Parts: sequence; C-alpha cells; structure tokens
Amino acid sequence: MTRLALFLLLLLPLAACDSADPGPEAASISIALGAITANSNCDSATNPGDFQFLIEVTDLGNNPIEAITLPAGATYGTHSAAVIPLFSGNQATVGQTISLQQPRAEGSGFAVSLSGMEWDSTTRRDANMDDRTSVRTHRFASGQFSSVVGTQQLSVGNGACNATLDYVVTVQ
Repeated sequence: MTRLALFLLLLLPLAACDSADPGPEAASISIALGAITANSNCDSATNPGDFQFLIEVTDLGNNPIEAITLPAGATYGTHSAAVIPLFSGNQATVGQTISLQQPRAEGSGFAVSLSGMEWDSTTRRDANMDDRTSVRTHRFASGQFSSVVGTQQLSVGNGACNATLDYVVTVQ
C-alpha cells in the first residue's frame, strides 16, 4: 500500500465525524422571578419575622445551575426587623431573570425549587415556615418542555404561614 493510500485511509474516520448529526439544538431558557407574597399569619407584632428565600435551578441530575437568595436587603413583613443572611447564594431581586441552556433531548430538563425561612430576630430562632422546600420539574418530552406556559407558582410554609413565588419560564 502506498503512503498516499495509507494517508487517505487515516483521514476516513475524520470525514465520518464531520458528517455526523450535531445532536439536538439547545434551548435558551429564561426564568423571570415574579412577586413573593406571604400571608398575614406569617407576621405579627408578637412574632416579627424576616422572610428569606432560596431559589435554586438544577438540571435533572440535581446538579446546580444557579442559586439565588431573596430578599436582597428587603423584608416581607410589616413587623420585620433587620435581615440576617441565612441562605448562601447570589443575591437577587424580584424581576431578575435567570438564563440557562438545556438540550432539546428526551429526558433532559431542569427543576426550580423554592426554600423559605422566617427568622424571628427577637428570639433568634427559626419561626413559622420551618425550612420548607417545594420543587417543580420541567422535563423535555414529546418535543417540548413541560409546564412552561404561563405563570408558575411554588409555595412554601406549614399551613399557618405560607409564602408563594410567581415565576415565568420562556423557552426559545
């Protein structure tokens, strides 16, 4: 076999790689954080609380994509005292948008979770919410991501004290 023929044989696998299907196009996903509302049972003159929230976006393997904390220097109760940082993550504000890329492939997707805590600054103890977490999964199936039409809600609380996060997912 000549050197030229041997050289051309070595190039064949490279040519095959170039013609392969590049795979599914990634989706650009935006998660716009809306309002967080807490019911009136969460806050009273005898039990002032500082509401803090952790919003995490993960892939379906539970690998973190983004972790942000709310509020960023704000409180969610009329009797709230100074905010003591309880969660770690990037501080964000209502109205902020989280952007991520996810493959358009069966079984891929992402999850949004909300964890909430009310801290009683007077007694320096966790109050009412008791570190509750709720999660919503958006899975890619049948050509689209599930549960992305309209405003989504996640609620945390113990029944007596509840808080709700509104968020909107946009997929392009």
